[in-house]
Amino acid sequence: MNKKTLNCTMAIVTTLAISAAVTSVASPPPQPSFSWQTVVNNGDYIPTANCKPTTPISPPCRKFNSYNQPSVNEKNLVVFRARSKGGSGGEPVHGVYTRDMNKGSAIVKILDRERLVANPNNQSSAFVEPPSFPRIDMVSSMIATRGNHQPVFGYTLPDGTDTKVGTTGIYTNPFGSLITGASKLGAVPEFSFFEVPEFPSVAFDVFPGAPAVTQGSTIVFKGNYTAGGVSKTGVYYRNLQNGNTKPVVLIANNTHCVF
Repeated sequence: MNKKTLNCTMAIVTTLAISAAVTSVASPPPQPSFSWQTVVNNGDYIPTANCKPTTPISPPCRKFNSYNQPSVNEKNLVVFRARSKGGSGGEPVHGVYTRDMNKGSAIVKILDRERLVANPNNQSSAFVEPPSFPRIDMVSSMIATRGNHQPVFGYTLPDGTDTKVGTTGIYTNPFGSLITGASKLGAVPEFSFFEVPEFPSVAFDVFPGAPAVTQGSTIVFKGNYTAGGVSKTGVYYRNLQNGNTKPVVLIANNTHCVF
């Protein structure tokens, strides 16, 4: 490269550098614009049977204290799990709540320790704890959440022994009211639609993690169970569109081979 060409090249590079610097100083890149809204914070009262969020009184009103990660759909409906403090005011409140951020409406209770578990429940058992964060359908107000509680169903075994079963499940609201989407009742003959599909009359032991929800009527979940004395696991779904008696359907498990 001769001296003339080198000087020309250096001039071009210098010009570009100066131009870039001027552009950077004169025209900073536009910053994204966000409009944040508070869904809930520790100044809000928890909606309970004896305390309405619009007319708080204390006691028995309790304020929110801690939260798990929320879920939100495209309609700006937010669902979240939250708790209050315990202490002199009594046991802490644990529950699942929603708030419509399009309307800025009040916080709505889905379930807490005051609420009876959805049927089947012939023991009048109430919820104790939602052990994982809830999820919401992208295009509808249907949510799904796990719930722990005391046994919900008592019945007589073929040998004449009385037993009580059902200490956890997945609860959802495709029709508005809370219903049972999955449960440990699969060994009860009249509730065979809750059984592990690949092992008839075998009930699920637990539903780890957070369930998913889709299409306004379907829940998807992981289920652990025991068959032949061996612990097993799989992923399943239930479509609740035409009633609550459709069986659980297998997606994949660690029992069958992958093809």
